[in-house]
Amino acid sequence: MSVKVSFYIEPNGSTACVHASTVVHVNNTFGKVYMFFVAPVHKLIVPSSLKTLPQA
Repeated sequence: MSVKVSFYIEPNGSTACVHASTVVHVNNTFGKVYMFFVAPVHKLIVPSSLKTLPQA
């Protein structure tokens, strides 16, 4: 698999909003099976993780 992660920090006055995105290129059958199970969970984990970032 080839994975790219991008973060965009959007300033908002004295705070900021963080946006995260990922792109995954699957190269073989194992990767397809892995992503079948992992992708739905990541959609829950990533937003939850971003909410734990310290807030100013």
